[in-house]
Amino acid sequence: MEIHVPNRVRFFVLVSAILASTALAGKAQAISLDYDGSYEGSMTLVHPIANTDPNRPASVYIRSISMQIDRGSVTVWYADQAGNIIHYRGAVEESGSLDAWHRNSDGTYSTLLGGSGGPGFFGYLDRNNGHCHYKIIVTRQDNHDATG
Repeated sequence: MEIHVPNRVRFFVLVSAILASTALAGKAQAISLDYDGSYEGSMTLVHPIANTDPNRPASVYIRSISMQIDRGSVTVWYADQAGNIIHYRGAVEESGSLDAWHRNSDGTYSTLLGGSGGPGFFGYLDRNNGHCHYKIIVTRQDNHDATG
């Protein structure tokens, strides 16, 4: 059975799709570029939990951390004890709030929540299923001009 769609209905669907994609493109362009840039800093262990599992690596007290923001998308990374690069990916809202996550090898997620403050960002990151809690502080490393 074939259904006949009148041309004016096709035209309406096409125009609606074009208008919707134009609205989405306009919203994407409205993302603030104020936070775009490279950031460097550290993550410091807070609220350590005693490690009673010999298969779980001990939490490292402090380590270097890097962050890159591009049009609202954020990537944060650091090297773990074995030298593997761990990436957190997410978004920075126009308000400066930051929300990123890392998918662990067992399928669970580790989170990073924070916000802008001073010359950079601060936040909290969890690792090893919540057994290692870190405070992060990063500062801008480039000379980003917010006017483009």
